[in-house]
Parts: sequence; structure tokens; C-alpha cells
Amino acid sequence: MSFFFARGGRGVSPDAAWPAPKPLRPPLRWARVGSAILALVLLPAAAGAQAPEPRLSLAEALEQAWARQPEARALAARRDAAHAQRQAADAFGPGAARLELAQRLDARGPERGLRELELGLALPLWRTGEQSAGRALADARRQALESETTAARLALAGQLRARWWPLLLAESDRELAEAQHQLTLRLVEDVDRRVRAGDLARADAHQARIAEATARGALARAEGAVRIARQQLAALMGQPLGARPNQDAEPPPDEAALPAAAHLALQALQDQLHAAERQLALQAQQERASPELRIGALQERGRSGERSSTALQLGLSLPLGEGARQTARLAAARAEADALRAQLALGQARLAAEQAEAAARVQALAEEQEAAARRARLAEETAGFLRRAFELGETDLPSRLRIEAEAATARREAVRLRLEHAAALSGWRQAIGLLP
Repeated sequence: MSFFFARGGRGVSPDAAWPAPKPLRPPLRWARVGSAILALVLLPAAAGAQAPEPRLSLAEALEQAWARQPEARALAARRDAAHAQRQAADAFGPGAARLELAQRLDARGPERGLRELELGLALPLWRTGEQSAGRALADARRQALESETTAARLALAGQLRARWWPLLLAESDRELAEAQHQLTLRLVEDVDRRVRAGDLARADAHQARIAEATARGALARAEGAVRIARQQLAALMGQPLGARPNQDAEPPPDEAALPAAAHLALQALQDQLHAAERQLALQAQQERASPELRIGALQERGRSGERSSTALQLGLSLPLGEGARQTARLAAARAEADALRAQLALGQARLAAEQAEAAARVQALAEEQEAAARRARLAEETAGFLRRAFELGETDLPSRLRIEAEAATARREAVRLRLEHAAALSGWRQAIGLLP
């Protein structure tokens, strides 16, 4: 168990006679200690305003972590590929033109026999509706790329939020443990001085040292928890933390706009489904290979001494159906669309449940946090009464230790619930699909 103490005044020793009453004086030292601890618990923002220091916000941490993700580094190249696909859909034909060159010679040699030289150009042609289907597919894939990128940022934000708030809780525990340890050190000094003066027994000195050792152990555990939490967050961000995380809670979402808000993950699935449906429509248009328009010239020369002749050629190549290969492509495109449609339905049901659970958790923790803050305030006031009584010799050290332990527990609970409420609010925004 951990305790918070402050340096006390004079008290009563079981081995000594009851001391003579002393004039009542304002215990300003205890008032300052109690006020500082209460400010640490209930007013963290005000304390930060008094001593500004570089702080890392959740949004800044997300930007730093996103810059090192594979999706972010490949985004420019993927956008170039999507733009190139749209340009290909706007081209004259579905494929590249081919240049054809052929020469035919008589067996008696080029100077004595027949010679033909053929030069041609083959141009693939769009089938009816194929070019518009290709353009629609290119646009759908480009939109899907953007929504998938945003959904990847949201997924990274979820991982960041899951490590952000535990680090803040660990740092708050360390601050409370450090304050507790400093106060127990002062208590040991005061008790030792009063033992030497004969006001307290040696057993009281032992109890004070036990409390100090307990506080020192709690501080060591808290410092270890902070180091582990910082390493976990730094591993996700890909770099050491340059500043302490900001303890400010994320703003609550606008509940009036929630029904119209589109979850980023669901939007990505919808765009993927739209692209799969456009792919299926394009496959339906591509029942066979593309027809080709052939334009060429044929130069022919007869026997030696005869004049050559040139003729123009115009032709159309119509491929036959591809049968099983086309059926396989259609089946694969249809299966992908069906899988995405089912995944979208499951995602909608899952996210609806997560949003309802997150909203209920925020509401419950808000009420619990309010009760814990009130309990911490009352416990601190009670501890202040006992500190004055201990200083005036009106109570013993065990009672003082018990009340301080209760106050310390109430303070830790208030801090924990405040950060858990902030974490729940952050999780609610994650479930809705809002970035930091």
C-alpha cells in the first residue's frame, strides 16, 4: 500500500507523558501540501499552464507515425499508377498499336526473282461500352485508393490511442509516487526529530521508515512502467519521443452529426466494393480479345527489269470468344464483389455495436469520475484535519497513517478515472471513425 505524507509538527508518544498544550498556530505547511496535491489530481491543465513545457499532441504523434508507414511512402507511386490507368482508359484503343513489317523474296534471289515488301499498322479497337467501363473502373480505383489510405490512417490512430493513454496513466502514477516519496522522507525527518526530543516512541520512527520504503518501492515500479510505456509508443512511431505526451482529452464528438458521419473504414469498404463492381462490368464487356484495325501498304516487284507496284491494304481482325478463360475471369470478379459486400455488412453491424458500447462506457466513466473527484476532495480535507491534529498532538501516528493511506488511494483513483474517461472518449471517436 502507498501513502502520502507531509512533514508534521509535534505529537504524542506512547512512552511519554502527555505534552502540555501548545498555542494553536495556522498549519500553513500542511495547507500548502494539501493544496498542491489536490491541484495535481483535479487541475492538471492549470498546473501545465503555470510551467509550460514542450508537449506532443495526439494529432502530431499520428503525423509522425504515419510518415514512416509503408502506405504513406508508397502513396505517391500508387497515385501515379491510378492516374496512368485513367489515361489508358482515355486512349484511342485498349492496347498499344503494333507496327508490322514483312518481306518476301523469290528463291532465285532479290535481283532476279519476285520481291514483296509489306508495311502495316495494327490498331486495337474498343468494343461497345468497354471504354466507358474502363473509365469508370479507373475512377473507382482512384477513389478507393484515397479512402483506403484514410482508413489506414484511422487504423494507425487506433494503435496509437491504445498506447497513448496507458503512457499518460503511467506518468501520472509516477508523479503521484514521486510526491508520495518526498512527503514520506519529510515525515521520517520530523518523526526522528520528535523521537530525539522524546515526543514520540522509536516504534513510530520504524513505522515512518516502513512507509518511506513502501513509497520508494512504489516509485521504482512507477518509473519502470513509464519506461516500458514510452518504449512501446516509440516503437509504433518509429522514433524516440521528443516531448512528453499532452494530457488534454480529445473533444467529444458532435452527437447531432453522428448519424450523418461516414466511418472511414466503412467508406473504404464501400469504395472497394464499387471498384469491384466496375471491374465485373468491365469483364462482362471483354468477352473476347479486342478487335484490330489493320492499315498497310504492299510493294511488289516482278522479275528483273519490271516496274514495281504499290497497293494499300485495309483489314479488320475479329477474335473469337475465349470460352473458359473469360468464364474464369468473370467468376473471380464476381466472387471478389460478393466477398466485399458481405464484409461491408459485417463491418456495419460490428461498428454499430462498438459505437454503442463506447458511448455507454464514456457516460459511465463520466459519472464515476465525478464521484471519484468528490471523494478525493473530501479525503484530502479529512487528511488535512488529521495533519493539524497530529501537529497539535491530538492524534497518534497510526491514525495519521491510516487517513493518509485513504487519501492516497482516493487521489490515485481520481487520476486513474480521469485518464480512463479521456481514453474512453478517444475510443469513442475511434469507433465513430474520427481521426485525432
